[in-house]
Amino acid sequence: MKERIYTIPINEAFEKECECPVCLFEKDEEQKLLDYTLGASMMEPDARLITNEKGFCKHHYLKLMDMTEKLPLALVTETHMDEILKTLKEFDKKIPDAQKKLFKKSDALKDELKKQTEYFDELNKKCAICERHNHIMDVFMKNLIFLIKTEPDFYNKFFSSKGFCIKHFNEILKYAAEDLSGEVLYKFVKDLYKLEIENFARVDEDVKWFTKKFDYRFKDEPWKNSKDAVKRSTEKIVSYSYKDE
Repeated sequence: MKERIYTIPINEAFEKECECPVCLFEKDEEQKLLDYTLGASMMEPDARLITNEKGFCKHHYLKLMDMTEKLPLALVTETHMDEILKTLKEFDKKIPDAQKKLFKKSDALKDELKKQTEYFDELNKKCAICERHNHIMDVFMKNLIFLIKTEPDFYNKFFSSKGFCIKHFNEILKYAAEDLSGEVLYKFVKDLYKLEIENFARVDEDVKWFTKKFDYRFKDEPWKNSKDAVKRSTEKIVSYSYKDE
């Protein structure tokens, strides 16, 4: 298979030993975005405009807080809070005007509050890192399906993996359904389910053996591949944890 810029990160992810190659790529890209947020983006006006407006979700604030660069985070947070404070003051000024219209049997105040609460609902859904990350993952998944469709060597590499977490298994099915069709789609889906079932069963057996090791009857038996079975099983079910090293 001829290497291209867009194929390199996909191939690298599928060359490493893990329970979900897509998780591996996703985690690495997320860390790059976190580093960028508290690093190079501080000097880029366009990037600062985005973080000022959107801020970050709880998940990414926690990850940013775990990083050592507290001053850049403080600067980003300060300007984002300035934007929120500006909006709070603007909304506050609109409330008395809406209240005056109540005497005219109007629902102006309720209408105004509806607009304001909808704004804050949307603000709570925004995250500068999530939006960039989601775009990166969308491109990754589309390129992944393209390689599956066009590169037999990669098809074999894909099915030499240990399967995927349920989240990414589901996403692969969705992207495959959008881009593949007919017998190609049918064969891919059947092969994918076979791979996923085999590897879920493998990890499930490891978890079962892990629990047996706490039974006195098995205390002298070897651990086999079960010592990290709990961690691997959670990775299979809910994807990687942000606390993973």
